[in-house]
Amino acid sequence: MNPEDIILCNQPRKLKVSDVRKLLLQKDDTAREYLADLILHRLRGRFITPLENVFAGFESGFLMMAAPCLMIETFQCFKNGEKDTRGKKKGEKAFVSFFQAYSAEFPGIDGLEFYHKIRCGILHQAQTHGHFRILLERGAIFDEQKKTINASAFLKKLKTIVESYVKDLRSKDLNDDLWVKAINKIGYICDACEDPVITTS
Repeated sequence: MNPEDIILCNQPRKLKVSDVRKLLLQKDDTAREYLADLILHRLRGRFITPLENVFAGFESGFLMMAAPCLMIETFQCFKNGEKDTRGKKKGEKAFVSFFQAYSAEFPGIDGLEFYHKIRCGILHQAQTHGHFRILLERGAIFDEQKKTINASAFLKKLKTIVESYVKDLRSKDLNDDLWVKAINKIGYICDACEDPVITTS
């Protein structure tokens, strides 16, 4: 076991792995609020809030799209109670499921195409494939004809989805299926921090 008690969250309060383990056993209203804050920090606090506070003139559409590409898979793992998206095309499936569930928010986006031409392009080669273009603060979220994505609008919409998900968690009992799956993912996060081979948090 890793002797270091890794910090999983600093905002709005500091939570170490040992604290989170206790909250997972506690299962009361306080635990629900703290765990909801942890999830919000990991999704919005780590990826969206920093990009919202980039100095004017230094904004990057590609960086704004890289964050959602990282987040969508993790977000789906929280929703499905999964450890990760490694193997058996689980990454592809996560994007297909996400864009099916939020088709009203992201009209016209095909999850499989997005995965291969946007997500894989940006994360592996820092570019898009299939002639897709990333725009900053202009155009529709997705324009199928022009093959453009408005990174600013995309990030704002994803922020709304994340906040809505956490709001739903706060309104439900910890025994609700939504929480059971989220707690599974939190448990996997703690396991990864305590594994001497894996040092991710």
